[in-house]
Amino acid sequence: MTSYRTVVAAMAIVVLAAWLVRPPSAEAHEVACPRSPVTVADLVALQTDRGPLDRFRLAVVSMNERALACYGGAEIRFVAFVNRPGGLGGTQPYRITPLWITNPTLTVFASNREVAPGVGDSPYFFISTRPGSGDLQAQFARRWVTVRGHFRDSTAASCVATGVAGQTPNRQQAVAICRTMFVLSSLSNADPPDTATVGQAIRIVASDGSTRDAAGICAIPLFAGVVWLVALLFGGPNRWPFRRRQVRAAE
Repeated sequence: MTSYRTVVAAMAIVVLAAWLVRPPSAEAHEVACPRSPVTVADLVALQTDRGPLDRFRLAVVSMNERALACYGGAEIRFVAFVNRPGGLGGTQPYRITPLWITNPTLTVFASNREVAPGVGDSPYFFISTRPGSGDLQAQFARRWVTVRGHFRDSTAASCVATGVAGQTPNRQQAVAICRTMFVLSSLSNADPPDTATVGQAIRIVASDGSTRDAAGICAIPLFAGVVWLVALLFGGPNRWPFRRRQVRAAE
C-alpha cells in the first residue's frame, strides 16, 4: 500500500513540476483583443504580441499586427494625454513611402505623469497624421484629448519600400506594414479621466521583454491540491491536515 501511495504522490509532483516549467506556447503569449472602451495601455499591450512582420522592425514606431487583427479598419476611440516622449532614435535599412504613414508625428500617453515638464512618464502610443494636419503635438500639448482613428488605412495600398537588398520588405510586405499603423481621423479636447492612469493592461512584462499571462496564478491552487493529496496518501486521517480537524471535533 505504501508503495502505491509513493507512486501516486511522485506522479502528482512530476505533473506539477512539468506544468510550472513548461515552455511558453504561442497561445500563452497571445494578447486578447481588448473590450471597449479601448485605452492607450491596451494598444501598447497589443504591440507586444509581435507577428511575422517584426523581422522588418521599424526604428522608432512599433508595428501593431495584433491590433490590426483585432480591429481591422474599424474606427477606434480612446482618451489620452498629449505629451512628448523621451529621447527617440534609431536606424533601419529601408524606408517606406508615403513617408508620413510610418513616421508618426503625434505621441499620446496613458497618463499625465511626467519625468520633466512636457515629457511623459507612462505607456505611450504613436499616431500617424496626414500631411497638412499641422503640429498637433504642440497644438494640444499637455492636454487630455479624445482620439479617433483606425488601422488598415486606405493609403497603405500605395506603400512601397526601398533600401538594402535582403533587408527590405517587398511590395506586399510594405503594404502589410503600413496597415499596422494607427492613422488619426480626428482629435479633440477631452475632460480629464477619473484617475491619472487610463487603463493598465493586465500583463506581466519580463525583464527580457517577453510577456506572460496573469493566469499563471493558477499554479497556487494546483500546488495546494498536490500538497493535500500527498498529505492524504502518506498521513491518512490521523495526520495533518486531517488530525487538526479531528482534534477540533473532539473539543
